[in-house]
Amino acid sequence: MSIKRVTIVCLLVIVISALVSAGDPPVYMIFNNAPAIGEEQKDPTHTANFGVKLQEHCKKIGLECAVVYPGAPDVKYKSPTDYLIAKLKTPTKSQ
Repeated sequence: MSIKRVTIVCLLVIVISALVSAGDPPVYMIFNNAPAIGEEQKDPTHTANFGVKLQEHCKKIGLECAVVYPGAPDVKYKSPTDYLIAKLKTPTKSQ
């Protein structure tokens, strides 16, 4: 892996850590292409690479995060609509 690629991955990790915290609502992201970690991307923050790294961070802090892309494992919600309907039907803690 080149220095440029390592730098990009490190920057993504820093940006991701600043984007979400444990008290945030759940996250759902859907991508047209599978991740290609370590490969140069035209726009890294709008690829499944970003989604996978964000999901890793979310798991560490206990935040629900669904990432969907072709070939993604354990896809529970195949579309944003499925995700929103499921979340809207789930009672909140105050109910």
